[in-house]
Amino acid sequence: MDTTFKETQKFTQLWIWGILLAVAGIMTYQFLWGKDQGKFLMDEFILSIGIIMLVIVLFLVWRQHTTIDKNGIKVQVFPFFTKYYKWEDIEESQVVKYGFVGWGIRFAPAYGWVYNVKGNKGLRLVFKNGKKRLIGTQKPEELQAFIKQIGKA
Repeated sequence: MDTTFKETQKFTQLWIWGILLAVAGIMTYQFLWGKDQGKFLMDEFILSIGIIMLVIVLFLVWRQHTTIDKNGIKVQVFPFFTKYYKWEDIEESQVVKYGFVGWGIRFAPAYGWVYNVKGNKGLRLVFKNGKKRLIGTQKPEELQAFIKQIGKA
């Protein structure tokens, strides 16, 4: 019997990387060889490229680590925060398939705070105080079996 469920997710969607690299490439091309090259100021270019590079680095280091055991659920959204939820505070837990709520950290009225890297499946939590959370997963069957095994489904 496994005593812990662990999952690490990161942004691996090729289309996201394509968009980020295309934006950086277009900006660089426009500055270096575009017809308006004389209209750009070096400070604007450095700021623009700096921002897109910061976004690229963020997507490179972003990790969502989920660890679940008989005591609770730990979600680390690196490099932002770590949250820990005790089972004793949770009224309901269920692996669900949901419509598009976006990726990253966001609020969705139906699910409360959503922590999601990709896909459309996650662990929906409803707390005794009425708050909600949704933790995305790429292992829905394994997660469902685990929470059932520990008696939390």
